[in-house]
Amino acid sequence: LDLALALARLDLDAWIAALRGASQPPLPVGLDLSAEVAAFRGQTLRRLRGGVLRENGRLALSGLSAMLPGEALFEADGTGNGARLDLALRFAGPSLRATIAAFGAPVDRFDPARLRAFEGQARVELDQAQLSVQSLAAVVDGGRVGGAGVLRFGARPALGLGLSFDRLDLYGLAPSPA
Repeated sequence: LDLALALARLDLDAWIAALRGASQPPLPVGLDLSAEVAAFRGQTLRRLRGGVLRENGRLALSGLSAMLPGEALFEADGTGNGARLDLALRFAGPSLRATIAAFGAPVDRFDPARLRAFEGQARVELDQAQLSVQSLAAVVDGGRVGGAGVLRFGARPALGLGLSFDRLDLYGLAPSPA
């Protein structure tokens, strides 16, 4: 069964909740989705596009793209099986600061000239216990960043990072000496 939806507005949170709670369809279901404006966790995404296929307990995501707050382009392809989701991500934008601030990150303590232009790609795995970045290759403010990391959820969250920088300029990112 193939469906195609073209919408002006979409509540993405409601769709994700419905997909998570839905039983396995008796036959493969494909959905090609297009929305000019989509609400996601209190934020507005623009030009949401992509395909979703559910078949035999697996989820395949293809050609997902959206314009995030701060004019950041986000693209993804991946697969899901049960509670696990594997994604290949690509991202780029003129202001990392504006994009992450829209999702609640406290960026006002950093120099306004920092965390600007960015682009990159990452391989990500997400399940109920953790978010794992298997590989990251990005450029932020003209400097290359690469590596991997993991964020474990739960009563005692943990963060582990292994990053390499071609140059590390902490001016404007680290607190001023007292």
